[in-house]
Amino acid sequence: MTINLNIGVWNYYEEFSRNRLFDPKSYLRDDNLYYPFLCLKNESLKKGFNMDTLDMYPLDHFDVFIFFDIPRIDLLDKIKSINQNLFLVIFESEIIKPDNWDKNLHKYFKKSLPGMMIG
Repeated sequence: MTINLNIGVWNYYEEFSRNRLFDPKSYLRDDNLYYPFLCLKNESLKKGFNMDTLDMYPLDHFDVFIFFDIPRIDLLDKIKSINQNLFLVIFESEIIKPDNWDKNLHKYFKKSLPGMMIG
């Protein structure tokens, strides 16, 4: 299948870098909590979209960026300077990651939505 779109993914939890977000062997829990990420990757491939974590390729390799929770501002600024296709999916609560809920930070993204709406 021809890849028509390269999607870069960033996750708040660094243990899921190096594409471990899409590798069930890297999951510490065995309760299918991360199963939606596997489905997202597999469904994307069926549609001709490749999905990798941001550390797998140079940033200019990606056509679209999906952030699972708000990243560091310096990373956002860097990506925004080369690409305008940034999307935010909020998973962590305001207690765990308060900056997720700072509406001023949502200006970086074309769309932001809570993770519970995915699926």
